[in-house]
Amino acid sequence: MSHIHVNSVSIIIVNYHSTEALRRCVADLTRIAHTADTEVIVVNNDVAPLSLTAQIPLRIIEINRNIGFGAACNHGLTHATKHYTLFLNPDTHSFSANLLSLTTLCSDNATLAAPAIYNIDGTPQAWSCGNTITLPSIIANNIHISPKPWHSTTQHMPRWISGAALCGSTAFLRQLGGFDEEFFLYFEDADLCERVHASGGRIIRDPSYTLLHSSGVSTAGNRAFQKTCYYTSQDLFIRKHRGSLQARILRILRVLHPHT
Repeated sequence: MSHIHVNSVSIIIVNYHSTEALRRCVADLTRIAHTADTEVIVVNNDVAPLSLTAQIPLRIIEINRNIGFGAACNHGLTHATKHYTLFLNPDTHSFSANLLSLTTLCSDNATLAAPAIYNIDGTPQAWSCGNTITLPSIIANNIHISPKPWHSTTQHMPRWISGAALCGSTAFLRQLGGFDEEFFLYFEDADLCERVHASGGRIIRDPSYTLLHSSGVSTAGNRAFQKTCYYTSQDLFIRKHRGSLQARILRILRVLHPHT
């Protein structure tokens, strides 16, 4: 493994209604990746073809329809040629200079790692990582008594990390089968992390690596669509990992308390 450069990274970004944010993301990547063995793979879920240039190796894969976040990430993963893969949202930016060295945490080919993700005002981004997701934890979240692991300032091991910035060895991600494409949007990252744990692997978040995330750019114009995707994926996650009983109770609670 010693002959593999730690910064041998395929950076995969899915574009959907995020072109301007994507340009800033790629420009900021250029500042930290120009001396590294990197490639940027943009998977375009927009109908219109994408025009984008960069001063680092860049490839655009035109899907030209919205196939979902996880499916588009998987499409990019099949084209990755570097030892490590870093998934980034197009509205991430202002990366710490050491971000690509996040790969050092994944050298065992059994770990997924994430940086600390901050809002543009510098506060830790809520739900950029989390503890085990169960029906009781969802209820606790809705009555505002959940732990907040995203405030941790030291390296730690949450149950899941956000797909907005998620890194692993390319071989390990392929071994896992990438994201479950049944999740169109939301919870595909938590599902992937559940499968990492099932395989005996680890999830690490390390705040010595950082970035900013202007979240929600791609869905800003359609909150109803966003809400539908969220609840559909939440139901799928609970049914898949916690069983049909918890899933049924969750749906009942949501009818009784629509914000659950």
